Amino acid sequence: MSLQWCKQNNLSVILFSGYAFSEIKYSELDGVLELLEHTDVLIDGEYIDELYDESLGIVGSSNQQIYFFTNLYSLKDFKNEISVDFIVKNNRILINGWPIKI
Repeated sequence: MSLQWCKQNNLSVILFSGYAFSEIKYSELDGVLELLEHTDVLIDGEYIDELYDESLGIVGSSNQQIYFFTNLYSLKDFKNEISVDFIVKNNRILINGWPIKI
């Protein structure tokens, strides 16, 4: 499944990266700029467990930043209560979200 397919089918792209946005933007890796062109939201920076802050929602640790490349999402979408959805379909269980504790 390609990023273009996601966009053509009205799916959003949220990218979590252990690298800072400045590192990604100036990277010489093939496909990096195309990846950013199809990304709605970038959450950059390494997740650091010691900097975990529950109030940050899915961002995780306080050293990470959120970059919005489209108007599809806003900051309030990422600061809401963390939740998990369990979907049972065709003898499969799909999990969407970030559980704090199971």
